[in-house]
Amino acid sequence: MVARVTGAAEIRHSTDGTWQTLVATSQVAASDEIRTSGSGRVALRRPDGLEVRLDTDTQLAFAGGERARLAAGGVYVDAGTPGSGSGAFVVGTPYGDVRHVGTQYVASVHDGALQVAVREGSIAIDRGQVPVVARAGEALTVREDGSVARSQVDSHGQAWHWAAAIAPEFAIEGRSLDEFLAWAGRETGRKIVYTSADAAREAEQTMLKGSTTGLAPEAAVAAVFASQPALRHVIAVGQIRIEHTGR
Repeated sequence: MVARVTGAAEIRHSTDGTWQTLVATSQVAASDEIRTSGSGRVALRRPDGLEVRLDTDTQLAFAGGERARLAAGGVYVDAGTPGSGSGAFVVGTPYGDVRHVGTQYVASVHDGALQVAVREGSIAIDRGQVPVVARAGEALTVREDGSVARSQVDSHGQAWHWAAAIAPEFAIEGRSLDEFLAWAGRETGRKIVYTSADAAREAEQTMLKGSTTGLAPEAAVAAVFASQPALRHVIAVGQIRIEHTGR
């Protein structure tokens, strides 16, 4: 299903072959193709929880429920938390097939190369030879000549900003603060750290009201904590620290 659309995006159904405007109520079949404009992004969510997000200037064609072909642009894949039950999903590219093992990763095809960064879990790129594996905190660049370069990548920061910008909304009304923070930590790639038992207990017992519609995850965190006098948050390197104020 389409969880969110921003900007301009189109879908082409295999049944008629014409491009149509993609909106949040559009139905996406296992053989459809989606393309985004220079302003468009799309978030898709399967019933099993697996999410696929498309960056701007991206074209992705589905070939069954477990496979898609990335012709250009970037995709973010979130297989869900360990044990969530989401199945396999393979992203085919001109430079190899990317398959995951319980992970969050972003893959992009541009400038004659495939680039993959892994936030959680691991991925393997199959190129008809021995698969190239990358684990959390690693990035791979595969070029047309078959060469592979490996580097390090943080779980947060610039590489992930576009995926966070199109993250489906977390409906906070009636949800606990610690549930919201678990979502925010996953979306930002930052570990949630409670600095005291009082802070953890307060977050568990606090029920939220209102909405954070239209806000990116870090902005949503700031908005939520603006109405929580007993707690404050501090964004540190790789962490969102939750402190009890004593109020």
